[in-house]
Amino acid sequence: METTQYQPEQQLPNGFSKFMRSHTARFIIVGIISLLLLVPLSQLGFLIEERQERQNDVVDQLKTEWGGPVAYYGIVMKVPVTEIVHWEEAGKNQMKVPHTEHNQHVAYIYPEWSSEELNTVVTEKYRGIFSTPTFTADIKGKARFNLADFLKNNPNRMIDWKHTQIGFITDPETNFKRIDAIRFLGKSLPVNEQRLVGTDDLTINTTSSFSFDPIAHTVVEVQVNTAINGSQSVHYQSLANESTMKLASNWNDPAFEGTWLPQGDALHISEKGFTGTWNSMKIGSGKSELHLDGITRFAKNYSDIRFIKMVDHYQLNERTIKYGLLVLVLTFAVFFLIQIVGKVTVHPLHYFMIGLALLLFYSLLLSFSEQVGFIPAYIIAATTIVVLIVWYAKSILKSLKFAFMSGTSLMLLYAFLLVIVNLEIYALIVGSIGLLFVLAAIMSVTRKINFETT
Repeated sequence: METTQYQPEQQLPNGFSKFMRSHTARFIIVGIISLLLLVPLSQLGFLIEERQERQNDVVDQLKTEWGGPVAYYGIVMKVPVTEIVHWEEAGKNQMKVPHTEHNQHVAYIYPEWSSEELNTVVTEKYRGIFSTPTFTADIKGKARFNLADFLKNNPNRMIDWKHTQIGFITDPETNFKRIDAIRFLGKSLPVNEQRLVGTDDLTINTTSSFSFDPIAHTVVEVQVNTAINGSQSVHYQSLANESTMKLASNWNDPAFEGTWLPQGDALHISEKGFTGTWNSMKIGSGKSELHLDGITRFAKNYSDIRFIKMVDHYQLNERTIKYGLLVLVLTFAVFFLIQIVGKVTVHPLHYFMIGLALLLFYSLLLSFSEQVGFIPAYIIAATTIVVLIVWYAKSILKSLKFAFMSGTSLMLLYAFLLVIVNLEIYALIVGSIGLLFVLAAIMSVTRKINFETT
C-alpha cells in the first residue's frame, strides 16, 4: 500500500527573497500603489466636474427666472419708407417702356450722437448652495438726430413722417423691471409696442406712431430711462456715429471684452466696485443713411462687461486635484526615506492606507468649500488629514519624532499647494521653483545612501 509523504511548502529562492526585502523592490511596490491610486483620484476629478455642471444648471434656472445677460443697442427712429424704383424694358416693337415700382420698407434712422449712463447693482442669488451674480441695470440714454442729411440724400425715397416712432433696441428675452415714457420734443411718449427688428434676433421697444415735421425740427433729442433685470453680463453696442457710455457698479471683479474697451484713465476698480467710460467715433460711417428692414453696420463697436468671480471654489478644486499625483509621490517619498534612514519597516498596506487618506483630502475640500468657501475648507481638510496621518504614522513608525517629521512635511506641502492654486500669473514659476527645492532636498538625503547594502 502506497503512502503519500508530506511535501513541505516550496520556499522562494534566496535571491528572490533577498530582492523582495530590498529597498528597490519596495520602491517599485510604492510606485505601483501610486499608479493604482490614480483611479480613485480621477474619479474625484469627475465628481468636481459633476458638481460644477450642477451649479451651471442652477445658474441657467436663475437666469430664466431673473433674467439673462442684458443687451442694449441704443435709441433709433423708425419710419415707413416707400422706395421709388424706375427702370425701362424693351417692348414688342423694341421701344423702351418705362416702369415705376413702389417698394414698401421699414427704415431705421441712427442718431449722430448718443450718451448712455448705466448703473448696475449686483447681488448674488442662491439656490441651495449654488449662486450666480444677478443685477438690475438702470439705463439712462440720450440721443440726438440730425435729419437734414436724410431729407437731402434720399430723394427717391418717400419717408412717411406721419407714422414716426421712437424706440430703443434690446434682445427679445429682456426682462424689464421698468420702462419710463420716452421724452421727445418736450412730450412724454409711453412705450407700448415691441416688434422684432427685421430678421435679426433683436427687439425694438417703441412708442405709438405719431406725426412729425422734420423740416421744422431738423435736430431733435430723445431721452430714454429703463431698468432691466439680468445676470452675468451687459452687452452694449452703439449705433450712433459718436457715442459715450458710462457704467458704474458695486461689483469689484469685472471683465471687459469686445472691440470697444473702457478708457484706461477713466477706469477705476476698488473693493466697493468699479466705474468706467467708453468713447467711440465712427468716421465715414454713413450717418445720413436709411437702414432698411434691419440693422446694418452692426458689428463695428461693441463691449461686453461681465460680472464674474475671478476664481470660484470649483476652479480652485480643479487646480488642487491636478497636483494630486505630486502630493502622493512626495508624501510616499518622505515615508520611504524615513523607512531607509530610520531602519523601520513600512508595509505596502500602510502606504495604501496613507494614499487613501491623501485622497480623502480632496473629497473633504470639495464638500466643505461648497459650504464655507475654499480657504476655510482647505484649512479644515488639510488639518484633518495631517492629524490623521501623524496619528497613523506614530503607530507604524514606532517613533513620535518620525511621525511629526512626516506631518510637518505634509503640512508644508499643503501650504505650498495652497499658494500655487491661488496664484494665477506666477503659479507656474513659483511651482517650478518650489519643486526645484523639494527635489534638491530629496537628492541631498538620498546621495549618501548606499543602496547596495540595503
